[in-house]
Amino acid sequence: TLDAIWRACAGGLEVPEEALERMRHLYAQSVRLLDDWLAGVLEMLDERGVLDETLVVVTSDHGENFGENGLMAHGFSLDERLTHVPLVAAGPGSEELSGLVSLADLPRALARAAGIPHPWGPDLCSGVAVAEFDPPTGPEDERAHRVAADWGVGEAGLQDRAPAVTGLQ
Repeated sequence: TLDAIWRACAGGLEVPEEALERMRHLYAQSVRLLDDWLAGVLEMLDERGVLDETLVVVTSDHGENFGENGLMAHGFSLDERLTHVPLVAAGPGSEELSGLVSLADLPRALARAAGIPHPWGPDLCSGVAVAEFDPPTGPEDERAHRVAADWGVGEAGLQDRAPAVTGLQ
């Protein structure tokens, strides 16, 4: 259930190792399925003689935690598995995408690669990766205390679990 998923993410529900292994296997299979699908798209572009003039970009929005370091899913951490996403580009204009550190810069880089203007204003925090998570409520909300008790995470479940970000200028 959705409640069980959130409980597991917050540390209030132990997920059996067999279930974690099954999740990891299914995740790997979904990546394999996408890889096979992309191979078919590239093959079709090549058969039509347009692959060499097509910019192909593959990325994702985040990864997943499957029990590593006691973390589940992607809502309660800025773990490397979540923030280090793939970005592969090939074809004309792909050099415009090299060196990106945030997916927030991707639309502007794609516009440059296509040789068209982008409607956004000045670059967003150039050189700094951006991540944000706004929790649905805070520790001052009595509903949060009820949920923490129901999930078995106690007062610790109401604390900010995100690691401190250092080194940003």
